[in-house]
Amino acid sequence: MNPTELLKPYREKIDQADQIIVSAIESRFDAVVHVGKIKKEQGMDIFDPKREEVVLDQISTLVKNQEYIPYIRTIYQSIMDQAKAYQKDME
Repeated sequence: MNPTELLKPYREKIDQADQIIVSAIESRFDAVVHVGKIKKEQGMDIFDPKREEVVLDQISTLVKNQEYIPYIRTIYQSIMDQAKAYQKDME
């Protein structure tokens, strides 16, 4: 079997995961919009380092393969950074 055929089922699995991930991130950003509005109305800062650490710690407990934790934490930090950027753009 050639390499392309060997890769095909895994690439299909990646494509399916990407659909789920994008949908979940969009849902997360929908919530970010509301959080941003409330923070603005209440005069709160966008950046809450304690909350971010709680989120990263919670995410870490969800990871089944412990070797992935530092990488998934980095991905989530990036998601939160983009959410903060979006909240700032909303101002």
